Amino acid sequence: MRKVYRVLFTIIIFIISINVFASTNLLERNEENNWGINKSIEITPARLNIIKQTKYVDASEKIYDFSDVLTDDEEAEIKEYVDKFISVTKMDLVILFDSVPYTYDERNAEYAVDFYDYNNFGIDYDSYSGVILFRNTYDMDPYYGIYNTGIAQQYFPEERYDATLDKIYNYFVNRNYVRGIKLFIDDFINYYELGIPDDYKDSYLDENGFLIVPNRFNPPIAVAAIISLAVTGITMGVLVSKNKMVKKLNNANDYIDANSMKYEHKESHLVSSNTVRHYHPPHESSGGGSFGGSSHSFGGSSGIGHSGGGRHG
Repeated sequence: MRKVYRVLFTIIIFIISINVFASTNLLERNEENNWGINKSIEITPARLNIIKQTKYVDASEKIYDFSDVLTDDEEAEIKEYVDKFISVTKMDLVILFDSVPYTYDERNAEYAVDFYDYNNFGIDYDSYSGVILFRNTYDMDPYYGIYNTGIAQQYFPEERYDATLDKIYNYFVNRNYVRGIKLFIDDFINYYELGIPDDYKDSYLDENGFLIVPNRFNPPIAVAAIISLAVTGITMGVLVSKNKMVKKLNNANDYIDANSMKYEHKESHLVSSNTVRHYHPPHESSGGGSFGGSSHSFGGSSGIGHSGGGRHG
């Protein structure tokens, strides 16, 4: 009888451990499951190498703590907020913790968007829309960033995600991740309810998910310069022709009234300084609109467009 109890106890513990540590469970990528790719991504030889190196996870879990910095209760608390975001915005949301050594800032963006693209995140939403918050716990240089895909780029452009990155800075530096993540999610829900900012009302996504913002009409620089020079020349000619009593002045004293000049001496003292390094992935143009436009996205290795940025700390 004791053996039966031991077996049952072992089975129960095993089941509980699967549920508790589900966020670090990895799936296997192989040719039979198309390397875990269910999005319209062409699997080229070069891309396949990156796909194989990208962790393959159950996309329904949403929180992936490979750095083991969250307790089970904290994960459960964050998951409630994640579910709320998805319900309100109809976009996906991923929280990723991992320790990734890097020698250049772009590596953080690459790692985050590859994780998003090569798993089934955003699969149920138009243009794979969603947001990933990536916390790199690398000891030498911790980093965190927010990256948008699909229509999330229109709702959460640079002005908005920048403000949120600044708001959560102290929480992340002090490792108060639950408060920081909840603030981030609240911020983004509020942004979504405010709607797409005016500057992005006419924006759209191209066939690869790059955010295109039509350019406003600006007169050609060369034409504007010629017109400006012409007007200036005519004006000066008229003024000179009317002024027949021009006195030539040869030195500075002719122009300056010495009694009118007063000098003050001030000293500046630097009290303190605080520097935060910012990283924004380079914009890559993928085309223009009917009246001309520019891309506000950068391309991941998958070829899908993203936007976002991050902070060190």
